[in-house]
Amino acid sequence: MTRNLRRPKGVEATCRVACDGPHTELARSLEELVASEDGSEFRGVTASDHEGLVRQLNGIRDVVLLAPLDGPEVDGTTVGGVDLLGAKRMLDALSEISTLEQLIVVSSAMVYGAREDNPEALDESAPLRADHGVSFAADKATLEHLVRSWHGRNSAVRLVILRPTLTVSADLSAVNWLERSLWFTAGTRVGDAAPPRQFLHRIDLARAIEHCRRSRLSGVFNVAPDGALSAAEQLELVGRVAEVRMSEPAAEQMAKVRWRFNLTST
Repeated sequence: MTRNLRRPKGVEATCRVACDGPHTELARSLEELVASEDGSEFRGVTASDHEGLVRQLNGIRDVVLLAPLDGPEVDGTTVGGVDLLGAKRMLDALSEISTLEQLIVVSSAMVYGAREDNPEALDESAPLRADHGVSFAADKATLEHLVRSWHGRNSAVRLVILRPTLTVSADLSAVNWLERSLWFTAGTRVGDAAPPRQFLHRIDLARAIEHCRRSRLSGVFNVAPDGALSAAEQLELVGRVAEVRMSEPAAEQMAKVRWRFNLTST
């Protein structure tokens, strides 16, 4: 799929941007932003074989790698799981694209792991300690490893790795997902913990991707809103006035039941 919303007919594109997972809401949001730049062409990469990928990526300058996988939504970005095999095929194909200048990879803040000794605020220098019991987090960490290994052989390309926090939007499907998700804990406290939460709008994630692309950045960047919502603020937003306290064993059992009966995706 190749579309450009503003480039007049007969005008050659000066900048070509490709993204896998064109069916995802994140890719669609990014396409709208790319289209606002005169002379830009957005290509949705759909091929799954090497020859097809090389053909679709021919002449591309910038690539956004989402590595989406059909399955339950996990972090709100609408990419589902992590297609590591697809990512490897994409990277292999990119090695043959001489016009490639920048690769932007969407990872996740979950690669840091939910560890008791983590500081409340983590910067990009924090070690990656993804919980290997959480496949999405472990796969995102593996994705970063694959990309860094590829970049070691293609160092002339600018590499950006983005680690967004939990992503949300006002779309009905996204709201319904968040309400079912175990991320939605307003009104429930496990033990004495009352951690603040950060929610990143999907449009802001797309804007962060486009900012990195247009500014020709390289490096690793956390993507999160300024500040966070306290437990009390979360309660106020959902219209509740009291919390339900739950022990950790009870919370774990509830999570297993909700997962088993497909009542949540996380």
